[in-house]
Amino acid sequence: MSAAERPVGPVELYRLRLPLRTPYRLSFATLDDFELFLARVWLGGDSGVGESVPLAVYSTETAEDVWSALRESVRAIAGRPAGEALATLERSRERRPFATAPLMTALETALAPPVPSEDLAVPLLGTVLSHDEDRSPEEIEALLGAGYRTLKVKVGFDVAADVRWVARVQELVDGRARIRVDANQGYSFEAAREFVGCVEPEGIEVFEQPFDPGEWDAMARLAALSPLPLMLDESIATAADLERLIELGCAGTVKFKLAKAGGLAALERLIARARDAGLQVVLGNGVAGDVGNLHELVVAARAIATAGEMNGFLKPSRRLLTNPYEVVDGSARLPRGYAAELDWERVEAHAVDRLDVALAATAS
Repeated sequence: MSAAERPVGPVELYRLRLPLRTPYRLSFATLDDFELFLARVWLGGDSGVGESVPLAVYSTETAEDVWSALRESVRAIAGRPAGEALATLERSRERRPFATAPLMTALETALAPPVPSEDLAVPLLGTVLSHDEDRSPEEIEALLGAGYRTLKVKVGFDVAADVRWVARVQELVDGRARIRVDANQGYSFEAAREFVGCVEPEGIEVFEQPFDPGEWDAMARLAALSPLPLMLDESIATAADLERLIELGCAGTVKFKLAKAGGLAALERLIARARDAGLQVVLGNGVAGDVGNLHELVVAARAIATAGEMNGFLKPSRRLLTNPYEVVDGSARLPRGYAAELDWERVEAHAVDRLDVALAATAS
């Protein structure tokens, strides 16, 4: 029996709530915890894991939508050959990526474990969390001292204050790192035009996602006048969105996330298409856990040159792995042969709901 013919099951689904070390401030919300959905899928003696953390700006899927769809999907695939199960999940992937990603990625990694064949070091981005004039110098120095050479700052609140804040960060960084500026959809066109006209471009790697995802005309107008390089994230939910970006030429950089792509194979197709079109690619999810970020790290190590944003695993107060991968000199390190081992007691401790579906009960 080939791997694709092996029946799917058992399957375990977990709905977790992971408190964060520090509240994570975005233009549209402040997160105190991650609501993370985790799947473990068995194929005979092999298993894989996948996860997602739904966030309103990335998808219309709510946490309740994701949990409901996961329970529906697991009953549809349990007992089916793995190849058929992947095809079943693919049919709903673009429509509900965050509900598809945990099961799709668990199946993909059960079939092809993401075990590095050599030592990997993936440079990560460091996020400046503080907007406090007194605390930010210390935080930025700590990030630079830890080896981060790309820093992210959040804007999208008040233009005048944001301009002053970016200028202050530029002053403190003093050319020692690149700066990504993320508005998280927080601006109108008028606000974004004012922002790009007032910020000194020196040291700015990209200005990310100033508008709501559907504001393509505004993005094209901004691209025509912005001295800052532009990047899209939330606007790119499907392959069709990527094609629209390529057609309009309204950003030179695009960011992808595994959970938003809905699976590893889909993610790698998006990356390949973007690179073929001459776009710079950024990969990684700052709102994710150990499992999702690990899978992104393995992809980034072979396909991405920019600093990764898969730093969500550093935000929860406790890691979910018994053998957590580490960050050294600003890079995530995966030793050759590394295989993540989840602490299932810790998973259980953070679970607010779960579902187990046995193979025997569902096989046809």
